[in-house]
Amino acid sequence: MTRLKVLMGLFLIGMVLTGVILAYFVKGYYEDRIEADNIREIAYGTVSENQVKEPGESGTAAEEAADKGISIDFASLIEINSDTMGWLQACDGEIDGPVVQTTGNSFYLDHRFDGSSGSVGCFFADAELPDAFGAPLTVVYGHNRKDGSMFHPLLNYKDEQYFKQHPTFVVWTEDEEITYRVFSAFFADNNVVYGDTFMNAVNNGEEGDALKLLFEEAKEKSLYDAGEDLKLDNIVILSTCEYSGANNRMVIFGVKVK
Repeated sequence: MTRLKVLMGLFLIGMVLTGVILAYFVKGYYEDRIEADNIREIAYGTVSENQVKEPGESGTAAEEAADKGISIDFASLIEINSDTMGWLQACDGEIDGPVVQTTGNSFYLDHRFDGSSGSVGCFFADAELPDAFGAPLTVVYGHNRKDGSMFHPLLNYKDEQYFKQHPTFVVWTEDEEITYRVFSAFFADNNVVYGDTFMNAVNNGEEGDALKLLFEEAKEKSLYDAGEDLKLDNIVILSTCEYSGANNRMVIFGVKVK
């Protein structure tokens, strides 16, 4: 009888701990959504920084502003975070947020755009490739979140119809609006994605030949043919985790078209 009581007690303790952990993660996801929505409101210039918008509300400022062609308020974003390099919108606006760049690739893995701690992190450009969106090659990283946020929508490019129906993504910088044409989408081990061809492009991108080789290799590896003869220009890679392999990455390659 005593043994049964002990087992029941341990079971109840386990249930309580599980509930506490679950509540912690739910709270974190909720706070992440609120912060992301508020940053979008600030960027599109529709509310002040201190106004709070509940996640999931219809008719978001991002949608309304994009429809009207309103530009991004970079002055406000830079005031919040001086690491701001651009604003990325992709996948019918499911991906819609700021891109930062700093001197390392670890800080924004677990810090939000406003600098607060959070497992959601922030979209960030690889620190080894300075001048994000202005250099020949830019890599932007983001988490693959179970709630569908951050770079999770990139996994939709596994589907051929989605690949064909979402041929572009857009980046705004302080100076321009840039459209990138998706010419490759695939997933593979991290060491395959970021292997010798990629490293040569990183180290010799300004010379042209290394970047051209990366361009051609990415087209060959793509799950689907982009079906268009594209001219090599600046390349942006959107990268996130893909869990069919222990160390896989899902990558979307875009080339600047205008």
